[in-house]
Amino acid sequence: MSGLQHHWDTYWQGKGGESQAVNAPGIARELAVFWNTHAGGALEGRPGARLLDLACGAGVVALESARAAQARCVDLQIVCMDIALEALLAAREGLSGAGNVSVIAGDAGALPFAAGSFDLVFSQFGVEYAGMDALSQAPVVLAEGGELAFLCHYKDGAIHAESLRNLRVWDAVETSGLLNLALDLLETAYAADEGKGSQEGLHTCGVAYRQAAEQTGALAQNSDGEAAQNVLRLLGDIAQLIRRRAAYDRDDARGWIRAQTRSCAAVRQRLQDMTAAALDAGQVQAVLAAWREQGFDVPDPDALTLGDDTKPGAWLLKAIRT
Repeated sequence: MSGLQHHWDTYWQGKGGESQAVNAPGIARELAVFWNTHAGGALEGRPGARLLDLACGAGVVALESARAAQARCVDLQIVCMDIALEALLAAREGLSGAGNVSVIAGDAGALPFAAGSFDLVFSQFGVEYAGMDALSQAPVVLAEGGELAFLCHYKDGAIHAESLRNLRVWDAVETSGLLNLALDLLETAYAADEGKGSQEGLHTCGVAYRQAAEQTGALAQNSDGEAAQNVLRLLGDIAQLIRRRAAYDRDDARGWIRAQTRSCAAVRQRLQDMTAAALDAGQVQAVLAAWREQGFDVPDPDALTLGDDTKPGAWLLKAIRT
């Protein structure tokens, strides 16, 4: 397994098949409506079609496309592709009643399909993670009359700004060494309970942990968003674990802190990837220029606002093989 695949598998293990890239339920519903409507329009006049949900995640785009096809009695064959096997398992489960669906593991930067294989190629907050070359080459698999539609992260937009705020909080957890210090304090406290070690050592560990906890807690209290809430909850859980350590199995207590360390690292990496993958206007124009050079009909990009945000959250990029 490649490092990239391992990272995305770790991310999707934590997601449990929830909506891809967007945590706010209202925005997730808004995106579902968008894809149902968009797919419905793209399927008009087609008795049948082949759809590729590229970098599919849990398959939310494929699911709404299948619903649109069923409402119009269109025979839709769907292929969901993602680099992460855990994402494909979530997609397979979520699409179990959606009709003709197959899943395939693959890298969006090296598509394993012949040119002209699909009538529709859709992606939501996915293919941009594979880089500019993947974006530039994606339309090659479109058949004549086929349509590509990608929603991509908008740099300096609403989702990007929220991700940066969340990343700042998780960066503080990492740089403060909070969870390593929590584990050191737990181990030292257990040793003190057994009459081992020294009270001076316990005091030193306690001071170091409290300093890290105060630093990260202050930042979280002055921030908004999911990361701030999760960090404040984490601090409360750590305090309770250490205070009531006698009630817990020592190995279980250690294991919980280590699991939190892995989980926090995965979330932080995810946010780093998301902010790095977001496209600015220059990158978008470079992608569209590459599509036009390949002979595709490419309309100007749209900047979509999502939820109550006034700033755009996503680019809508489209290409048509005429």
